[in-house]
Amino acid sequence: MAIPKFKPLEEASGSTKKIVKPVLIAVIAILLGAFGLEASSNDFDLGKLFGGSSLQESKVARDEEGNVLFDKEGQMLHKARVPTNITVMTSPPNPKPKDFSLKSVEQIMI
Repeated sequence: MAIPKFKPLEEASGSTKKIVKPVLIAVIAILLGAFGLEASSNDFDLGKLFGGSSLQESKVARDEEGNVLFDKEGQMLHKARVPTNITVMTSPPNPKPKDFSLKSVEQIMI
């Protein structure tokens, strides 16, 4: 059984096909790379990478369950600089807690 062709791409011009094919290949390669990093529990801080840090300095620290570790200020911890004597959190702190208190019916009606 033959695999059916994608209709919009089949009816497109030759120059469109030359543009779309490399774009699709690049997207698939990026997704496979992201899946590989996630499957191996590796994360990199792109801000540090683009800032000029090495791969080892920008690798994000994780706990045994695979959660990204944050310090008390909400900054991600990196494997190259994880101190052994500090308390770490698995999610960034919430700077302003939300007020979920209920108002009485009279306050709502006024």
